[in-house]
Amino acid sequence: MGEYELAEDNLRQAVNRDQTDATVHMHLGDLYEKTGRIRLAAAQWELSLADFAKSSPADVEPGDVVKVQKKLESARVKLAKEENALGEAKPE
Repeated sequence: MGEYELAEDNLRQAVNRDQTDATVHMHLGDLYEKTGRIRLAAAQWELSLADFAKSSPADVEPGDVVKVQKKLESARVKLAKEENALGEAKPE
């Protein structure tokens, strides 16, 4: 709906209540990605994957794990490209 500030506030409150909820971390990462904060998105997705790994298999949707893994990999590629571009732009 585009109400990113409200969504971020709600998701951050949810993370503060339960720091081991993989789904909340996943959604917060999605929000960060949509608002151009790729590094923060990647950090949330890493937390999400770690929490999925600690969860009971019955509580985990395998498709969610795959989606988060793909998002994280994509974010890492974007960050590496950004860092490489910044590194090339610097005079030595």
